[in-house]
Amino acid sequence: MNKFKLRVSSDWNYSYYPVIFNNETDLLQVKSEHEQNNIKPRRYFYPSLEDLPYIDSDNCPIAQDLAKRVLCLPLYVDLTSQNLALIVQQVNL
Repeated sequence: MNKFKLRVSSDWNYSYYPVIFNNETDLLQVKSEHEQNNIKPRRYFYPSLEDLPYIDSDNCPIAQDLAKRVLCLPLYVDLTSQNLALIVQQVNL
């Protein structure tokens, strides 16, 4: 197996993996658990773009629903097995 090779002049951008939860309550619970364990998930797709104050739209109910249920979990080459197991455990609660 080959490992990823970082070029000397490169910087990490730290990637995230989007997960869709059944509801926003579950998402917020998992997000809170992660943050208590110094794991930083992101809500990159929240709020839905149509909910921004300068957008005049109310025709995207699917986007609004998904925006409330998507949490982006850390996914990068230096993620330790221990942190990965913790992330998975907290998502599966």
